[in-house]
This record gives sequence, structure tokens and C-alpha cells, in this order.
Amino acid sequence: MPKCRYKAFVILQLNRFLTSELYSYLSGESFNNELDKEPLFYDYKTKYAKLFGRQDNYIESKTEVMKQIKKFVERVGRNENV
Repeated sequence: MPKCRYKAFVILQLNRFLTSELYSYLSGESFNNELDKEPLFYDYKTKYAKLFGRQDNYIESKTEVMKQIKKFVERVGRNENV
């Protein structure tokens, strides 16, 4: 794979979800993340959501984001270019 000369960093305000929700969505199994203390809670929103056709201050829904992550994981598992 050729190296990219340019790096871009994009931070999008996506709907939040728990790690356990993503794991269950990807694997079909339950996941209990046992932590010593309360995890940090981030709920970043954007005032530009309407530009993406959204009304809830997020660029994409939780379902949309999880579907894209699943597609990415499946492609990586097949060694496709991502």
C-alpha cells in the first residue's frame, strides 16, 4: 500500500453509544465492561447538524454510525482497501 503524504484530521459530532452496544451489534454477544470507576461521558454535539439533514445536533444517528463501523470491520477482515 503506498504511503500517503498528507494527513487530515476530522472530528465529526456523531451520536454517542456505549462500547457494549457496539460489541453486541458487531458480535451478537453481550459484553460487560467492568471498570474501577465511572467512565468519562462525552456527548459532543454540533450546531451544523441541519446541514446534514439532521435535527438532533448530531451528524449521523447511532444506527448509521454502527452500520459504518461494521462495514469497515468486515472489509478489514477481508483485507480489502479501506
